[in-house]
Amino acid sequence: MAITLQCPRCTHEQKIDDSKAGKDVPCKICHHLIKPGGAGAKTTSKPAPASEKKASPASVKAGAPSPSPAAAEGPARKSKPAPVDDDDADDAKPRKKTKNPDDKRTSTGIRKPAEESSGMAYILIGAGVFVGLAFLCGGGGLGAYFLLGSSKDEVRQIAQNQDQEPNKQAPDNNPPDNRPNNNPPFNPNPPFKPNPPFNPNPPPDRLDANNPKDADRVIAMLKGPAQDRGPALNWLRDANPDNNPRRAQVALILDGMVAEYVKNPPPLGNDGVINPFLKWATKDNVPTLVSLADSDRFTVWDNRYRQESMKLLGKFKDPRGVAPIVRRLGNAFDGGAAFDALMEMGPVAESAVLPLFNDASFPGGRRDSARKLVKAYNTQRGAILDQCIKDLDSADGGRRGGALQWIAQSEPDARRKAEVAKLLNRSIENEGSFRNRDLVTAIEKWGGPENVQKLIQILDANRLGSRETIRLLGKLRDPEGTKAIARQLGNFFNGNDARQALKDAGNLAEPAVVEAMLATQDGRARAAYVNYLGEIGTRMGSLKALQVVAFRHQNDRQLAQAIQNAVLAINARGK
Repeated sequence: MAITLQCPRCTHEQKIDDSKAGKDVPCKICHHLIKPGGAGAKTTSKPAPASEKKASPASVKAGAPSPSPAAAEGPARKSKPAPVDDDDADDAKPRKKTKNPDDKRTSTGIRKPAEESSGMAYILIGAGVFVGLAFLCGGGGLGAYFLLGSSKDEVRQIAQNQDQEPNKQAPDNNPPDNRPNNNPPFNPNPPFKPNPPFNPNPPPDRLDANNPKDADRVIAMLKGPAQDRGPALNWLRDANPDNNPRRAQVALILDGMVAEYVKNPPPLGNDGVINPFLKWATKDNVPTLVSLADSDRFTVWDNRYRQESMKLLGKFKDPRGVAPIVRRLGNAFDGGAAFDALMEMGPVAESAVLPLFNDASFPGGRRDSARKLVKAYNTQRGAILDQCIKDLDSADGGRRGGALQWIAQSEPDARRKAEVAKLLNRSIENEGSFRNRDLVTAIEKWGGPENVQKLIQILDANRLGSRETIRLLGKLRDPEGTKAIARQLGNFFNGNDARQALKDAGNLAEPAVVEAMLATQDGRARAAYVNYLGEIGTRMGSLKALQVVAFRHQNDRQLAQAIQNAVLAINARGK
């Protein structure tokens, strides 16, 4: 049979075996000695079940504990014995009492050492706080009510009521408010309302690139916000502009967008606008096409815009597009596109291409392209000659060289020969100028009396060899030029070339040699003239002059012998 005891100090209940009745049993919590059946002891008549929870009343106060009602009823009642666990057996052993002069008596009449009393007080206070918090947190109103001083029976009754009616609310002592309340009461668990179904706006009808009537919708979109133009631009990119009645209107709208691009070009181009514009452009868009073709921006996309614009300008054959295309002729990057555009443009571009006929810019592709185009245009020969004559008077030696090239390859025009011959003198600077074979050929074909004085100046200034100058003077067959050649017979460096040139001069050579022989003061040159007259002289032209020379230089036996031999040769020819 187990006996339930309640500690009068901490009100903790514990079970002991009935065999320990009448003995002091220490409390398992505060170790206060409890004497069964004495003051502060509590016995129960029914055995305590093993699963029964221990209740800790909240009515503990500082100071002397008050006896519970059960203890005041009388001696402890016996109940059925219950097995005692080992822990209870150990705790039930009485402690050995020791005398201490500092022991004090408590309200229950039990002595307690002073040190144990002070330490135990802190333990009891901490245990009480912990139990109170546990009841407040775990038991809700039951714990609060218990801590506020309720009896054990009242606590038990409250707990039973809470178990039976957990959702019953406390009565409201406030009088009811009969005023109407327009606000609905707060519902912590509102009914579930499903989200409305997602109904996106129906997509607009797609533009059909094969439907020309969609051009009206495209125009409306192009006039709208910039961020909404994408489908319209894609339609223009894929649709066929031929025979579309709205083409001019579409091209005009795109023209404004492209003009804005030309003014403020973005760093990465704008294919979305430029490509449709190049596809839908008409002759009315030539000014904007010219601005694209004339752009110097060097990027992959700008190069493509420029070349496509030149291609369209060539197709439209508009004279306003010639200048920017001609400026690109011969360019390493745009030269091919420019050539094709000018070729398609035809004679409309002739007047702009012809000035490049003798162009001397590096690397020379511009001149070659211009000459191919002029040939393809079937430009009249007179127009080309006019351009070459103009370039012969240029201060640019390269441009003069181009003109000389064409002049040398062309047959002389009798009406323009004197004009050309005069302009050829601008290219004759010295003997070294004749290293240019085009210049030599041009003088041989187009030269005349206009070139004699210039050649004589070069011949007289260069005494160390003027083969090409002597040869050209001999071909010109001018009396003054022949005399200049004759004066070179006594020159060691030019003698042989002069003799050959005089032979080519024919009848003009004899009077020139006679004049030079009579005028010279050089004995060596005089002997050369006498010998040459013996080769080409005649009785009428040379014999009298030889007699004059012999009379002037009677004491010169070598000269007299040379004159005698020349006379015999002339008489032998019989001329």
